[in-house]
Amino acid sequence: MEFKAGITFIGAEDVGRAVDEALLADLCVLPLRTGGSEDRDAIFEALRRDLPMDPPSHSSRSWDAISDSLFGGLFNVQSAGVVIVWEDAGQHQSLRTGPASVVLSVLAEVADLLGSEEVTRANSKVVSVLVPADTEE
Repeated sequence: MEFKAGITFIGAEDVGRAVDEALLADLCVLPLRTGGSEDRDAIFEALRRDLPMDPPSHSSRSWDAISDSLFGGLFNVQSAGVVIVWEDAGQHQSLRTGPASVVLSVLAEVADLLGSEEVTRANSKVVSVLVPADTEE
């Protein structure tokens, strides 16, 4: 499988194989579990718990702040690439509205920025976010 920067919808049955391929390619694999919650505080807590943050983010007030912290955390991962697997995205009511849609936007933006040679001063990396396809709406 080719791991591309940004959001990739993948068949639920293919997630295990994709994770195995990422690990064989020496990519960092990070599971994300938000529990299907539509509660902003719970989603922020899941992001802080499951993904690296630098500097640490302690509040749920700002999507921009968590985006900045996630950028720093993923930038510091010692790997040429990162694969985030949003394992339970399908438990959300919708990925097109509400907090889950904002999470997708934040992850896509951070992946885009980390893929930029200009932004990262030639230290870019591929950040691929895998979302089981049965959750695409």
